[in-house]
Amino acid sequence: MRTSMNHRPSTRRFALALLLAGAMPAAAFAQDTAQPQADAAQAPEAVEGDIIVTAQRRAERLQDVPIAISALSASTMEDRNIQTVYDLQGSVPGLSISGFAGVNSTNLVSLRGIAGQPVPIGASQATAVYLDGVYLSKPDAGFFGLKDIERVEVLRGPQGTLYGRNATAGAINIVTHQPGDTVQGSIDASYGNFNSIAVGGYLSGPIGGGFSASISGSASGHDGYYRNTVTGNRIGDASSYTGRAKLRYDNGGGFDATLSADYTMKKSEDLFTPATLVGGRTVFATKTVSTNLEDQIRTRLRTGGVALTINAEASDDFTITSISSYRKFNYFTVYDIDATTATSIQPVFINKNDTFNQEVRGVYDAGPLRFTVGANYYNEKAEVLLRVNPVAYTKTALRADPRPHSKSDLAALAAFGQFEYDLADSLTAVAGARLNYEKRDFSIDYSTAGTPGQYPPIIGKVSDTAILPSFGLNYKPDRDVLLYAKASLGYQSPGFAYQPGAGGALNTFGAEKLWAYEAGVKTQFLDRRVTLNAAAFYYDYKDLQLRRLITSLISRIENAGAASVKGIEADLAIIPVEGLTLTGQVTYSKGVYTDFCEGITTGTPQNNDAQCVGTPAPTADRAGNQLNQAPRWSGGFGVNYATPVSDGVKLKLNANYAFESNSYFTAANERQVSTGGWHRLDARAGVELDNGLEVYAFGRNLTDNRYIVMAFRFGGAVSAVVSDPATYGIGASFKF
Repeated sequence: MRTSMNHRPSTRRFALALLLAGAMPAAAFAQDTAQPQADAAQAPEAVEGDIIVTAQRRAERLQDVPIAISALSASTMEDRNIQTVYDLQGSVPGLSISGFAGVNSTNLVSLRGIAGQPVPIGASQATAVYLDGVYLSKPDAGFFGLKDIERVEVLRGPQGTLYGRNATAGAINIVTHQPGDTVQGSIDASYGNFNSIAVGGYLSGPIGGGFSASISGSASGHDGYYRNTVTGNRIGDASSYTGRAKLRYDNGGGFDATLSADYTMKKSEDLFTPATLVGGRTVFATKTVSTNLEDQIRTRLRTGGVALTINAEASDDFTITSISSYRKFNYFTVYDIDATTATSIQPVFINKNDTFNQEVRGVYDAGPLRFTVGANYYNEKAEVLLRVNPVAYTKTALRADPRPHSKSDLAALAAFGQFEYDLADSLTAVAGARLNYEKRDFSIDYSTAGTPGQYPPIIGKVSDTAILPSFGLNYKPDRDVLLYAKASLGYQSPGFAYQPGAGGALNTFGAEKLWAYEAGVKTQFLDRRVTLNAAAFYYDYKDLQLRRLITSLISRIENAGAASVKGIEADLAIIPVEGLTLTGQVTYSKGVYTDFCEGITTGTPQNNDAQCVGTPAPTADRAGNQLNQAPRWSGGFGVNYATPVSDGVKLKLNANYAFESNSYFTAANERQVSTGGWHRLDARAGVELDNGLEVYAFGRNLTDNRYIVMAFRFGGAVSAVVSDPATYGIGASFKF
């Protein structure tokens, strides 16, 4: 049953924006200025205020890590209204995340203009997402409520010499709280417009005999943001539920083991709207949609898994870690992609995979030589079933007549290592390598599309072995200054396109490679009241994998020549007076195709690009066009202020302003198949008591800026997914 609620007048929304953010500069910055003392104690020479991360598989001060990395603590994410990984945009330099990518069942994560392909099967993700060291096969598996999170780390640039799965663009590490020998917990509840409700909690403590445990959960939901012009009903409801439990054993003598389990279920009505060009600008609906499938549109995502993590100190300086995990991802959806009352492109879709991952690594941390070495085995069994305009929009009907039914069995083996050696007191050389082997067996079945035997299954396999080196040099003249330079080879394994069409030819594609060169500086000065970090980077991108639509029923992935990315990023934090933190970050990144002739089809227009010379017509020369999901400018600015107003009472104010310039979703660089650029103002104001109780008001996208977060061309029509409207509300939390 759908409920509706009257929208408040725009003057009230503007008044609320003024109340929450009027006197405060807007914000987004990926570092925090405080960290629990337990974390600080883990790293040598750490003091209060240091941010401790484990990006290099050992505890280190963030400012000592020679990587372009952002770390957000739980308190920072709370202040900035960051509820899921999707909300990290604007707080992490160079991070861009699309909305749901249609029947590809995944949000597309881009770092510094490297996005990968929005496909459900047959290709790997450019950005690896980890939960407590466990690789998640789909980014969406990490888009759960962040209620028991200790921190989130985002690493930019190729990752392979320290991590179990290889990643071309970077890695997102979600680190949850570990249960320990003290009782702690929290509970939070909020209510807002569109009848939005969010509740979450966390409880942790010892249970005796060296054992401790924790349990957490969250639930959220809201009414639809749109009204269906066909029925007059509100549409677009969404809800999400997450639960997690941990059991930990620590013998107090160099051995600990943690058994964890988590489960997430998400329900939503995901909607498209036509995007058209009118007077040179893109026009799309923000309040209404038209669909004849109102009672059928639905998305159901269920994902979860179990993991066992064991740490054993072989000596005072050498620790061995084993991570064993099994995870499931199940996704079912019905879309009205044409976003009209016609039955044109209305798919029903299943995507599921089961993964097993085993990683063993050793970390040596003493003297002039430090190293991490490890091995990883990863297996993914995946299945996709698709039917466009079926007789019935049910799982049963889909399983009886899928077109196609694709399966993939991926086995990946890797050995990796990184070594650091102090050439002098302040100079360190770094070298690493990864030996990567992957084999993918697959089948594509269109047998139900014709008479028996007319379309036999396509059966094939792709495999590849690669050696991926990295090199670096770090110079640290004193505690508060670090200069580094590095070069590393990024890599994406070969794969297959799952949707060649009935009777279509097999479409496999080769590996892509990316040489990444980076130089950076990390500094703190004025008694560490100012933190300024900056990096310059250049990527030489070869044989990049690129997907294009032939028709609504056929897609291809091809190796698209070459591209380059060059840019610079900087982030700044200033503490001018106690309790006040001003932050800012900005990224300029120019990612362009340098050699790419793209075939022109119904779903791939010329768009005024010249035809390539010496190639069969029709083609288009995309050289000079922007890479997919690669904005030239992105960043944000902000302020966080906390001050006592009376005994036991603290006032907390936070505002964040984030922006991103235009980015495209295809190599054709069509205006209506782009974001158009966006900006967002978020704010939060609260009163916190010494007993752990806080009452707050919050607002997201307070200027109600609406923009396209994903778009597709189907022949002459473009369908788009639009960002959420302004949301606001009140809440209360209690921590102990």
